[in-house]
Amino acid sequence: MVMHRKLFVEHDGLKSDLFCFASGVAEGSNLGPLLFILIYNDVIDDVNCKLYINAEDLKISSIINSTLDCVQLQNYKNILVLCFKTNRLDLNTDKCKKITCRRKHQHINFYYNVEG
Repeated sequence: MVMHRKLFVEHDGLKSDLFCFASGVAEGSNLGPLLFILIYNDVIDDVNCKLYINAEDLKISSIINSTLDCVQLQNYKNILVLCFKTNRLDLNTDKCKKITCRRKHQHINFYYNVEG
């Protein structure tokens, strides 16, 4: 974890003053991937759907044949959101998307939400 470190912000050639920050993991550290794996292992114990992970991106998928399947997928998403909050991780809801692949005559209308 990051402790007693100072940083500055640089943008368009301008630099802020140095300031201390008390959270996070230094980029490129050995600790970052280890913490990610530990959190991921907590998540996979609680959800029964496909999870795809690449760097800091996580995708969740499930085969949907009924509204009950939709409700279950929403429950899994709620578990993920709770896990992020418990571990003080930010969830970028602007990057959250829903993709539906279906047969021509099969359509289940369901609204998924992601708490921010």
